[in-house]
Amino acid sequence: LLSVFSRVREIKESNVDAASNLTSSAPGFIAAIFEELALSAVRNSSLSKEEAFDFLIHSLYGTGKMLIEKNMSFEETLERVATKGGITGEGAEVIHASVPDVFDEVFERTLKKYELLTEQVGKQT
Repeated sequence: LLSVFSRVREIKESNVDAASNLTSSAPGFIAAIFEELALSAVRNSSLSKEEAFDFLIHSLYGTGKMLIEKNMSFEETLERVATKGGITGEGAEVIHASVPDVFDEVFERTLKKYELLTEQVGKQT
């Protein structure tokens, strides 16, 4: 029944909080990430905020469509759009070097928050 409007997956109960980060919290995380990317473009060019957001939103739409319709992985997508030694590859290297620490902190903090909320609910019952 749920598969009409979503993708149903069975997971271990111990992974529910991490999965929630990737589903229910992801739109907010994605918005925050790409807002920062667009604002960096504004700071580093003469693009307006509106132009940067419009370009990026359409790029996100096209990327999502390609990932779903062509059933491509993130790695395949990067290989497809990045020329070795090119501009996209340079940017991807920076992201691969710097962003893992940011996402590890996101998961550390959000999983602690889930734990805290679970404890608070347990105390109320």
